[in-house]
Amino acid sequence: MSRVKTLDVFRSLPKDLTEPTYCGGLISLICTGVIVVLGVQETATYMRSSTSSKIVIENTHSRDKFHANLDISFPFIPCDLIGLTIIDGLGNKV
Repeated sequence: MSRVKTLDVFRSLPKDLTEPTYCGGLISLICTGVIVVLGVQETATYMRSSTSSKIVIENTHSRDKFHANLDISFPFIPCDLIGLTIIDGLGNKV
């Protein structure tokens, strides 16, 4: 149990004025564990996500108009990160 006392990282006074406690060491272990778990989860989520997609629609005539309704939900992505770019057959943005 004396090892747990040495893990108390939340002491704010000089060592000669404080005494490490089991509770402080336990809190330090729990906080470190929570930080590690959250870090691993965030890294796994970042590595798993996809950042782009492509939809190509080909027309036979240049004067053809195409009407499309896209109903897509991105529940875990902020609106600031989502965009839509429309490019015509010549590569010009519409």
